[in-house]
Amino acid sequence: MRFSMHNWMRPEPLESTVERLARYGYDAIEIMGEPYKYDVKEVRQILKKHGIVCSGSVSIMLQDRDLTHADKNQREESVQYLIDTLKMIEGLGGEVLCLVPAEVSRVVPHGAAEDCWQRAVESLKRIADVARKCKVKIGLEPLNRFETCFLNRHDQAVALAEAVGDDVGVTLDTFHMNIEEDCPFDAIKATGAKLFDFHVADSNRRPPGQGQVDFPGIIKALKSAGYDGWVTSEFVNPVDRTPVGRRPTVWNTEIPEIPGTPPEQLKFIVDHGSGVLTQEDYDLAVKQTIEYLKSLL
Repeated sequence: MRFSMHNWMRPEPLESTVERLARYGYDAIEIMGEPYKYDVKEVRQILKKHGIVCSGSVSIMLQDRDLTHADKNQREESVQYLIDTLKMIEGLGGEVLCLVPAEVSRVVPHGAAEDCWQRAVESLKRIADVARKCKVKIGLEPLNRFETCFLNRHDQAVALAEAVGDDVGVTLDTFHMNIEEDCPFDAIKATGAKLFDFHVADSNRRPPGQGQVDFPGIIKALKSAGYDGWVTSEFVNPVDRTPVGRRPTVWNTEIPEIPGTPPEQLKFIVDHGSGVLTQEDYDLAVKQTIEYLKSLL
């Protein structure tokens, strides 16, 4: 298995992220899906310098980015955003786009279920046509019910993928599976060859091994399913806003201002119960993740 990690929860220069991943023995970065933020040529130079590749990207579905949206103009903008993200992945030599079809944190649907589904299928077919030309795979990711009202389980994601095209697949995430799936091992088995990407975080969204997810069983299930894709770290360390003092501790709940970082990204981090962690805390979590996962192989 090959190990990657996201950077959408860490507002820092990209080279700082890439250097850290190389230092701790990761193979790749799953770069934040913001194609208007990155210069492909500069990113390629940074990756080459540190011996890290791009595994792909993850869609950042905020601010009305939503393929189920009732407003046609919003859907068009969302489709174009995802096409631009695919082209960024192609330019970076990446393999897969982890695609969340609907706006994250929206738990009220844009109309009837049948209408939302049809809008998503129609939009995804256009996106999949571009993905084929870019030689990038699409993995549809179900999130838990508290983050989306659209896709929550593997069977829903498989059904949507099949409605779009034979070459469209699924991304599963242990944190969301822990909430929504009857059995994560069965979900992996049932997804089978449609499993194109795999995200890991524990039941409390801390690094693997710090919660209740059976990661030895997860790795065994992946091997049994013949999965040979990326295992991508996507922990979101919670912060303690009480006097209990469990690290990492952040008392100031105001959203900080960081030059070059969109305020909506910082708001997203805070809204997800986290914060801008200290370098020490973040380094430790990144290190713990890779060491634990490799110990299970």
